[in-house]
Amino acid sequence: MDIRFLDARTARGSIDQHLCHLVGAIGTPGFERAMLALAKQTIQCAHLTAFSVSKLRPPRVLLAVNDGDLPIARRLASKYIQDYWSLDPANSVVANEPRTGFGAMIRLQSEEIEDASYRRDCYRSVHLIDRVSIVRSHGRDTVRLNFYRDGPRGRFTDGDLDVVANLANLLGQVLQKHNDIRPSLSKEDRFEQYCNRLGAIAPQLSNREIQICAEIIRGLSSQAIASKLGVSINTVLTHRKRAYARLGISSQNELSHMLLH
Repeated sequence: MDIRFLDARTARGSIDQHLCHLVGAIGTPGFERAMLALAKQTIQCAHLTAFSVSKLRPPRVLLAVNDGDLPIARRLASKYIQDYWSLDPANSVVANEPRTGFGAMIRLQSEEIEDASYRRDCYRSVHLIDRVSIVRSHGRDTVRLNFYRDGPRGRFTDGDLDVVANLANLLGQVLQKHNDIRPSLSKEDRFEQYCNRLGAIAPQLSNREIQICAEIIRGLSSQAIASKLGVSINTVLTHRKRAYARLGISSQNELSHMLLH
């Protein structure tokens, strides 16, 4: 595990059009995708997650996004918090980070993870091999923004690490600003929050079942869900039936009560 402590010099760096787009997306449903676009453009990032933790409350997911339509990163983030947070060696740094104002950058490669289940579920199952994290303190909270590379993209280079270090302070502030104003977002943006919650409380559900349940909570009809996901209405009904059976419920009201209370 490689650790670099950051200073004022590494908080500066060149900013391209993707960063301008990211700043414009603060507080909007497009923020996560804009952050991923920047990470893909600069360091060929495959997954992106962010967590916040303090002594007053357990860790929570601030951001989780990946290539493709399925919320794979969000599912993994929920499982990571529930099962593997304490096994991550980077969290010993997270606990002590506030000694510096600018934070730290931590690199963790998959083979450095000792626990086989953690390594399998959060890395090998989705072909992730390398992670670089920015760790910063914000008031009583410590925030960690994670960039992941997969097998096809290869490992991060020294040049990639320099890019992350240059953008660390700015990205940390942008992320915090977005989450400070996030409660005012529209109902449409609640979809990812519902997926996160479902993944945490019902890991037995498939990705598609989580998507469909999240859309049901948002009030979409079966026909609207089918149209949005590009599947048949029978497929939606089948997944809904299976999800309800796995959850031990029989109605939308029960699903809403389970998720929102």
